[in-house]
Amino acid sequence: MRKILFVITIIALGFTSLPTHPALAAEINLAAGATLTIVRGAITPETTLNIIFTGDGSLIKQGAGTLILTGANTYTGDTEINGGTLVLGSNYTVNASATFTVDIGATLTNNATLINNATLGVNGTVINNGLIYGPVAASFAGMQTLILDANGGAETIKVAESSTTFDLAKLTTYSKNPTRRGYKLVGWNTAADGSGTPVTGSYNFAGGDTIYAQWTPLDDGGKHKWPPPDYGRKHGECGNTGVGTFGALALVSALWAGGLRGKRKM
Repeated sequence: MRKILFVITIIALGFTSLPTHPALAAEINLAAGATLTIVRGAITPETTLNIIFTGDGSLIKQGAGTLILTGANTYTGDTEINGGTLVLGSNYTVNASATFTVDIGATLTNNATLINNATLGVNGTVINNGLIYGPVAASFAGMQTLILDANGGAETIKVAESSTTFDLAKLTTYSKNPTRRGYKLVGWNTAADGSGTPVTGSYNFAGGDTIYAQWTPLDDGGKHKWPPPDYGRKHGECGNTGVGTFGALALVSALWAGGLRGKRKM
């Protein structure tokens, strides 16, 4: 049986924003094993909570109204939207041992980045104005997923949408384009070797598809070539790219030989 920490009921209070309501702190710690239930009625259109929820407890949204969360929440327990609409106005992370559930008749509106490290289960509606993603092993039940393979770079992710359309511009907007040392990202393709169909803009995919990052070496007259011309000198490697280890050994040999010649003159 769940331990109920406390319940916030917003039914006929007339508040539309509660950042400094005397009953609420700027930060609420949800204790492990505890559940915070927020009941939001439909008398006033919506309520915004500028509160940071922390701790290992869970959060439940009930009632037909709309609740907007704008705090940088870090709590690690489960989240359930039992009724109405929950709007995420700031970045949100589903912990690796937690679940995020949208029940039948309920709505999740994501206006930022939602990172799912475990399970996002959708039986209701998701309006995704931001970016929803996670590792390849993450579960997005009830949503359409697309794997973005970094293809030698970092990092491969799985994105989720309510439909089978993903706008690649979101990767730039939310700084999630993959990176690869010494290479520049030049696009995406349905084949790892670039022999498939180039992917640009809003991509229509089948659930579970994979697209692959396409790379080109950085080389603009030697300014960004990898490895750079002075790599050997800086990292102590042999070869014609710098003095390196070989050069150091040669110098020691020359000094030693000079010492022997000096002894012969004595």
